[in-house]
Amino acid sequence: MCKKSRRKAEQHEEKAWTLDAPGDELLALFGAGTTTASGEAVGPESALRVPAVVAAVRTIAETLSSLPIHVYRRGADGSRQRDRDHAAAKVLDRPAPWLGPYEFKLRLIFDAIRHGQAFAVAARAGGTVRELHRIVPGGMRVEYDSATGEPNYKLSGQTGGDRTYRWSDVVHLVPVPSDGAPVSLISLAREAIGFASTLEKHGARLFGNGARPSGILSFEEKLSPVEIKNRVAVWNAVHGGGRSGGTAVMDRKATYTGLTLNSVDLQYLELRRHQVLEIARVFRVPPHMLAEMDRATHANSEELGLQFVAYCIRPWCDLIEGALSRVLFSEAERDTHFVEFQLDDLLRGNILQRFDALNKAIGGPWLTPNEGRAVENRPDIEGGSKLNLPQGVAAPSDAPATAEPHANLRAVA
Repeated sequence: MCKKSRRKAEQHEEKAWTLDAPGDELLALFGAGTTTASGEAVGPESALRVPAVVAAVRTIAETLSSLPIHVYRRGADGSRQRDRDHAAAKVLDRPAPWLGPYEFKLRLIFDAIRHGQAFAVAARAGGTVRELHRIVPGGMRVEYDSATGEPNYKLSGQTGGDRTYRWSDVVHLVPVPSDGAPVSLISLAREAIGFASTLEKHGARLFGNGARPSGILSFEEKLSPVEIKNRVAVWNAVHGGGRSGGTAVMDRKATYTGLTLNSVDLQYLELRRHQVLEIARVFRVPPHMLAEMDRATHANSEELGLQFVAYCIRPWCDLIEGALSRVLFSEAERDTHFVEFQLDDLLRGNILQRFDALNKAIGGPWLTPNEGRAVENRPDIEGGSKLNLPQGVAAPSDAPATAEPHANLRAVA
C-alpha cells in the first residue's frame, strides 16, 4: 500500500471511531485508557495514580522546569555570549502574562510524557515572538506533507473552524518519534503500569480493613443464620477496623485452623519492587529517585545522578532547545543565536572535581583561562587568552602564544 493510500486509510479509521468503538487516541482524549492484560485500564490520567509513574514523571518534569534556559549569541570566532536583550530572552523569562517559566515548562513536559506530544503557539507582534501559549494536545491536529514531511498545524476553534499554523509558529515536542498517531511513554509502558496498578489494588484489598484472618474457625454443630451473624460480629469486633492480633473466644466446640499466605502474597513486596524497576527503565530515571533504595549506596549515588543528567535530562534539553529555536529565531538568527539549558545546578555536587580538573588544565599548556571560563559559561577576562605555563616549562613549538576561546564549549554534563 502506498503512503497516500495508507494515509487515507488512517484518516478513514479515525473517522470511523465512535463512542461504542473508540480508538486509543479517542480514549486518551477523554482521559480514559486501554484495558491491559491485567484488567486495568491505563491512560494519561489513570497512569499517574501509580506512585512509581507519578514519581518518575514529576522527577523529569520538575527537574527540567527548575533549570534556567538562556539565549546566547555565537561569535564569528566560535565564542559565545549571553544575549539578555534579545526578544526571545524576555519570552523565556515570561512566556505569557498569566504563566511563569516554571509552570510553562512543567505543563509542556507533562503533556509530552502523557500524550506523546506537546504544543505551544507563538504570538507575534511585528514579526517578533512576544508570547508562547500552551495548547492542549487534543485541540491541535498535525498534518504532514507526504513528500517532504513538513508539518502543518490546525487548531480547532471553539466556535467551529480551524486555524492553521506553520511549523515556525508552533513549539512541538515529540519525545517518541512515530509515523502515525503520537506514541507516549505511558502507552509504551501500559502493561507494566497496569500490573503495578493491580498490585496496588491487591495490597489495598489485602490490608484494607485489617480483617484478613490468620486462621479459620469451624464448628461441629450447625449454626443458625442468627448465630452465624453473631459470631461474625464478634470476630470483626476483635480483628476488624485495625484491631487485628486480638483473641476471639468462641463456643460450640469451635476449632481454629491456621492459614498460610499463598505464593502471590509471599512475593507481593518483591513484585512491587520489580514493577518500580520496570517503570524506572521506561523513563530512564534511576531507581533511587523513585525511593527504591535496594541497590543504592553512598558510593554509587553520585554516579547514578550523573547518569540521570546524561541519559535522561540531557536528551530532553536537546529536544526542547531545538523546538524553541525553530520558533523564537528567524532563519538568519539561527546562525548566530541559540538557546541552552543550564545544567550547573544538577552538577553542583561534583563541583570540586570539575574545578580541580579545570585548575590543572589551565595551569599547564592545555587551556587558557578564558577557555576554562567558557566551560563554566562565564565571560572572558582581560589577559585570559594566554596560556599559563608552569615555571621552567617552555611553550610547545607548535602552540601559539595566545589562544582564542574554544568554540561551542558547554557546561560539563
